[in-house]
Amino acid sequence: MLRRLGEQFGRASGVGGRTLIPLVDENRVIIGIVGGGWGATAAPRQRYMAFDKRTGEVLWVSTPGQVMFKDANNNGSPTIGTVDGRRVVVGAGADGWVHAIDARTGEPLWRFNFSQRGLQSPALLLDEVVYVTHSEENIDTPGVMGRVVALKARGQGDVTETAEIWRLNGQGVGFASPTAVDGRLYVLGNNADLHALDQKTGAPVWSLNVG
Repeated sequence: MLRRLGEQFGRASGVGGRTLIPLVDENRVIIGIVGGGWGATAAPRQRYMAFDKRTGEVLWVSTPGQVMFKDANNNGSPTIGTVDGRRVVVGAGADGWVHAIDARTGEPLWRFNFSQRGLQSPALLLDEVVYVTHSEENIDTPGVMGRVVALKARGQGDVTETAEIWRLNGQGVGFASPTAVDGRLYVLGNNADLHALDQKTGAPVWSLNVG
């Protein structure tokens, strides 16, 4: 089955036709969509959709975003992992929020208000911790650009005040997804600065310009 997202579901891509990387999980193909259409999807929001990977049938449509998207040119492709035995999709939203939804049902689980503008860097979900970055203005420190955070992957509703494990301000990591190996979190900044952070605390270990 061929699915024409724009024709069937409304606007489904960003500036220049950019779309997010699809996930294949169990019997589902899961994609992120930034836009609006008609009917239940009329309002312009950050959405996620799941299709049966064999037939193309729509399994669910989830709209976890509470506000209009702030940047239609979103590159924060969703990621997936297991949290407390449940398959969970985590997306870095075009509305500046981090969203977690149930991968099997599309049920919104929790959301974290992270940036004044849309998020471009895909999140990392590892061992029930979410690592996410941005290079925009922070919501609670006006004038300070960029942040790396570690979040508890469990929660319900708005977890902005409760989910944060650690933060590192002033790191402009706006596009590349973080990577974790052997207790260190590696993030690549917009200025081609590679940073190694302590995975448990966020403390800087070393930095190197690779530009």
